[in-house]
Parts: sequence; structure tokens; C-alpha cells
Amino acid sequence: TLKLIDPLMASAVVLLAVGMLGLAIGATAGMFGVVNTVLLDPLPYDHPDRLVYIAASAPGTDYPPEFEVGPEFYVQYKEQSHLLQDVSTFNSFTATLRVDNRVERVRMSWPTNSMYSTLGMRPILGRLPTPEDESRVAVISYPLWQSWFGGDTAVIGRAYEIAGEQRTVVGIMGPSFRFPDDGTLLWIGSEIRPEGIQPGQFFTRLVGRLAPGATPEAAARELSALARRLPERFGGPPSYARTIEKFQAVVRPLADQLLGPVSRPLWVLLGAVGIVLVIACANVANLFLVR
Repeated sequence: TLKLIDPLMASAVVLLAVGMLGLAIGATAGMFGVVNTVLLDPLPYDHPDRLVYIAASAPGTDYPPEFEVGPEFYVQYKEQSHLLQDVSTFNSFTATLRVDNRVERVRMSWPTNSMYSTLGMRPILGRLPTPEDESRVAVISYPLWQSWFGGDTAVIGRAYEIAGEQRTVVGIMGPSFRFPDDGTLLWIGSEIRPEGIQPGQFFTRLVGRLAPGATPEAAARELSALARRLPERFGGPPSYARTIEKFQAVVRPLADQLLGPVSRPLWVLLGAVGIVLVIACANVANLFLVR
């Protein structure tokens, strides 16, 4: 009887050890995969370390500690900044997309055409919007191309009802392009021209590409100085001039802006599963010591 029990106990110990280590290693590997994809290598763009988010602050005014800029900032920065290689507006909203008999509200963006050069991305098929296109064209995402059009290349050049108007599809982005978030399915072309801008409408989000060697801190100082000259160029009411007097540019890495709300919980979860792995290893060591 003892000869029979001993191998059974050994097998049970081995199975228990393998099970504990397998679960702990699997959880740790899975969590690390998420952290690696989301935090360590999150932006599939050209030189993502040079991409920055640009916002505004105006201490001593009625505005919140940080707020968005206006279209006049985009024009000023794009034309006169030496530390920004490129800059673009971006946004995210839902609107109606109609393709034949299929009609749904989908997430889309209406950035300036400089978004693609700012991020360093090109379409896998077709072309990018040009100033002459105005807002009559759109670029679609790879998931939209596959799910709505079955990967048919003939979609390029066709017009569909997008956000209430007929717009022609001119390009298809690759699978990794998901700006400003994973749910964005298409981008409408647009340009912002200096003529007709009404200053003081702070609803524009900006993404910029730093020039080689430039830092976010240096760019913030330059952009703050450029903003001081906005009332002289674009006019505006006295309240706008008072806001600009206290204006300070906010420039930080784009990864921090996009991932800030989720980064801390993910690191905490990774630390938690790491502790689970350590506990599992300690339990297995105790089992073999007892054995």
C-alpha cells in the first residue's frame, strides 16, 4: 500500500505545482502583453517620441487649468513655429455613414489634412486629401474597408453620404492607424485658412511633431511667445486679449495624453499579477520542501 501511495502523492504534488505555476505564468504573460501593447509600444507612428499634444492654460482667468486652443493657434503655430516640424488639428465624434442600404452612426474625425504628415503615415491604397479637395473627400480605416466594403479596392473614387454630405473616398489607411482612438473609422479632409477665423473659440485640439532635437519645454516657451501676437493678427474682443496676456502653452508627449487615464491601473495590475507569480513560486517551493 505504501508503495502505491508514494507515486500517487508525487504525481499529485507535480500536478499541483504545474497548475499553480501555469496559472501564475499565464496571467503574468497575458498582463505583460497588454502593458507592452498599450504602454510600452503604444503609438504605431513615425518617431512617436517626437509627437506632442498641444493645449492651453491661462492662470488667473475664468478658464479651467487646461483647455483647448482655437483655430488661429493652429495657423500661427504652423506658419511661424521653428520647433514644430508639423502640426494638425484633430477631434472625435459620431455621425451618420450611409453605404447603399446600410446606415449607422460611426465614430469619425475631421482633422486638417496635415494630420497624416504630422503622424508620419501614408495610406496603403489611394491618396491623401489635398487643399483643393476641401471637405468633399474622406479617408477610411482598414477595419471599415474590410467590414463595410469587403476589402473591395473599387471603393476608392466612390462617393457616400458621410456626416450629412456626399464625400468621395480617396484613400485607405493601414491596420495600425487608429488615431485618435481605436474606434475611429474614417477621416474627413479639411483645411483651416486665416481668412474668416473668429478668435477666441477654444475647441480645437492639436497634435504636433517636434523638430529634431527640440523638447516639449522649449516648444511650450516658443508657442507661448507666438500666441502673444494673436490679437495683433486676428483681432478679437478685449476679453480675448486679456486671456492671451496670461496664456501659457501646454506641450506634453502624445503618449502621455492618450494613455494617461489607463497607464496607472495597468501598471498596478501588472504588479499585482507579478506578486501572484511570486506567491505561486513560494507555494511550489514549500510543496517540494515538504515532499
